[in-house]
Amino acid sequence: MTEITGIILCGGRGSRLGGADKPLRLWRGHTLVARLAERLRPQVSALLISANRNIDAYRRLAPVVADELPPYQGPLAGIAAALRRCATPLALVCPGDAPLVPLDLAERLRAALEAHPTDSSPLVAVAHDEVRRHPLHCLLRTEAIDSLDRHLASGHRSALGWLDSVGAVDVQFRGQEEAFRNFNSRQDFMDTPAPAMEKPP
Repeated sequence: MTEITGIILCGGRGSRLGGADKPLRLWRGHTLVARLAERLRPQVSALLISANRNIDAYRRLAPVVADELPPYQGPLAGIAAALRRCATPLALVCPGDAPLVPLDLAERLRAALEAHPTDSSPLVAVAHDEVRRHPLHCLLRTEAIDSLDRHLASGHRSALGWLDSVGAVDVQFRGQEEAFRNFNSRQDFMDTPAPAMEKPP
């Protein structure tokens, strides 16, 4: 995947865990963000981390990009800042507190983008597990930055709203709800089995 940069979103407040920096929480001996990075590296040519605190800790895994807007404006602000650093035409976005992503995520999202004629090709492909859409698990063309900048400049912060505005295409990952689950409670850190690292069939 030489034309894809991975963007890991770690710029949130962690309000569901009392302000903890969730991606740096330990799970089975490793941080969530380290486990996610392990699953993404075979799928991308480079990694960036969007973060607004604990920068040194995140730099141990990949270069860090801070928000250009005032911090904590939401994940779209982090995506926009990271897109400006991408040297590839495509960017794979994942939240840093979701360490179970599919090992073929980039491949399947990219196939959806390339399945359309050039003159009508969508800017974004987004994962859908048949139950719900996962707006922060997506593959973007880097030229999507123009639309994203306009969305943010108009005061909008909704990722779902932006995806709808650009006609993002959904990619079905049937039966894989667990793969896209965010770790939001202490129970998540206790009972979830470790993810397999085998290559997808």
